[in-house]
Amino acid sequence: MQNGVGRVYSAQSLERGLLILALLRDGPQGDMSLGEIAQRLGLNKSTVHRLLATLVRHDHVWQDPATRRYRLGLTFLEFGHRVVERLDVRRHALRVMRALAEESGESVHLNVLAGTGALCVDEVVGPRGATLGSTVGVVLPLHSVATGKCFLAWMDHAERAARLDRLDFAPVTEHTITQRTVLEADLARVRQRGYAVNDEETYPGVRYVAGPIFDAGGRVVAAISLGAPVFRAAPSDLPRMGAAIVAAAARVSASLGYAGEASRRRG
Repeated sequence: MQNGVGRVYSAQSLERGLLILALLRDGPQGDMSLGEIAQRLGLNKSTVHRLLATLVRHDHVWQDPATRRYRLGLTFLEFGHRVVERLDVRRHALRVMRALAEESGESVHLNVLAGTGALCVDEVVGPRGATLGSTVGVVLPLHSVATGKCFLAWMDHAERAARLDRLDFAPVTEHTITQRTVLEADLARVRQRGYAVNDEETYPGVRYVAGPIFDAGGRVVAAISLGAPVFRAAPSDLPRMGAAIVAAAARVSASLGYAGEASRRRG
């Protein structure tokens, strides 16, 4: 945080508490011990214990009474629901998502950027889309999802490089892109054709296409995706699906005030 003359303020306890929450959010197991948290933060256990006690008291963190390990508390579900309910892009996108789900018969998802991941904030299931499981509330690495590729493809060079530096490129399935150079080449194709493809890179047996949603200033604020099982979405079907998702994303972008390339130049 900065004041008017560029001075940086830091509340040490608050900052450390936020780092603990981020560790618990991003940990692969979902929970951590006191010792693990202290080691990761480079702090002594007594300091971390005091911070955790405060977070537990306010329900931001929960401690398992049997294992003594810590995980995020249910309060974050309430925060998440409030944030999603107030997302302007969600309100604009829902009608378009419903129309696309009805027309295609498949599942349509809305994702927003969340650090090095894409967070699914809403979905509409078409008549045939029930074969896919719900992903609402799930954060997936940017390199493994079509929506994530949309965010990366339309970032400026410096921001994209910074995000890619933070990715570990871990495989989600055997089809996930795990090399930065391969992903960067794919992102160039995404920009060229206007939509991204996820060819079983997140879930085996499922293909997705995704398109970027721009706000009035030309920034990508969300991405919308259409998914279908491979037996209903052959590689030859992807251009048709891509055209549908680009048209849907364009309708949402227009409702947010995006006027095409001119908006992006002004932004």
